[in-house]
Amino acid sequence: MNDVNNITYLRMWDNLGCLYLLSPGQEHSLDAHVSAYHDAGAHRDTLISLSTIEGGTMVVLASTVTSWCLSTPETRAVCARIDAELEAEAERLREQFATPEWKEGAGS
Repeated sequence: MNDVNNITYLRMWDNLGCLYLLSPGQEHSLDAHVSAYHDAGAHRDTLISLSTIEGGTMVVLASTVTSWCLSTPETRAVCARIDAELEAEAERLREQFATPEWKEGAGS
């Protein structure tokens, strides 16, 4: 498998909450199929053939795709920095406003 930390890939989620890592360059096709499904009043479903980052092929129904985004090393670094800052702020707030009883139970 490719080292997903160093490549650009397309992240796609389905209606079951599953995450799929797909080869980049498929965003426009994915968007067109899902948009056509919704534009038709959710009555004309289609199969979408997609390439995974492992080199395989997967087929999904347009109706099952809930979201997707292009993920690059740069955007993942920004997200990781924001997540760390949010966690640090949450920890500061927990320390500032927590009662002793709550602090003891927070780790369990």
